[in-house]
Amino acid sequence: MIPAIGWSAAYSATPDSPAVYSRDVIAWDSAGRALVVDERKGTLVPASDPGDDGLTFRRLEERGRPGRIVPGDGWTAQLTWDHGGMTVERVLAWEIDANGNGGRPLFASPVGPMPLQSFVGVEGVEYEHATDATASTRA
Repeated sequence: MIPAIGWSAAYSATPDSPAVYSRDVIAWDSAGRALVVDERKGTLVPASDPGDDGLTFRRLEERGRPGRIVPGDGWTAQLTWDHGGMTVERVLAWEIDANGNGGRPLFASPVGPMPLQSFVGVEGVEYEHATDATASTRA
């Protein structure tokens, strides 16, 4: 096994579900497959193998080297979806990579912090801070 740093596996509840969950890739096996923790079995399993949890594997995502996490402190993101809907999500924290780049927002999800890139179907996002509702940033 080769330790994996900075990779995650993305999953969805159904093949056409817009919500995507991620799990950290722990290692690569001798065949080059990404391995994640199967909490129920207490072992590492290939990320792409269907598990007992009913989640569908979508893709691997490179997250970069570990860096810092800073609190979201009052920031929200208004997400515009490809189906025309809109939701407002609280930014849980901002992820800064080891090179100081970042400001990548992390949102709360049932399986832990989730980056914006894990949402499927987002066409646009606008960030706003609670203390200055007039100063917003589009991404």
